[in-house]
Amino acid sequence: MENDARGTGRKGSPVQGMFGPRYGYTGKSWAWYFKLRPGFIYYDKTLTAESGNNLTDATRFAFDVGSVFEWFTSQHSAIRVDAGTTVVRYLTGRSDPRQPPGNILSDDYIVAQSNFQFSTGYTYRF
Repeated sequence: MENDARGTGRKGSPVQGMFGPRYGYTGKSWAWYFKLRPGFIYYDKTLTAESGNNLTDATRFAFDVGSVFEWFTSQHSAIRVDAGTTVVRYLTGRSDPRQPPGNILSDDYIVAQSNFQFSTGYTYRF
């Protein structure tokens, strides 16, 4: 059994969903796209500002920014290279020190964390 960082013997797994179009060039033998896709990331076991030291589930807004290159090896298949970053917003559970006192919008302190990702693969097109 794998342990998490706190040594509780429980380990969660995130689920990520991104939705949206991609824009770019599609040629006869290759394609190059730009992607900016909003979505979410769901953690089934995580620590949040509200949960204190207790593990809980949480869903956070995220978006994916990057580029995709595809080389069409045949009419129905391609080699795909995808590189980008996934940005996730987190509520820290403390007040934003940059907001003036009595702010009517919100004094929540939200930070964004990004994670670079790189993937390759084979795709089959119908």
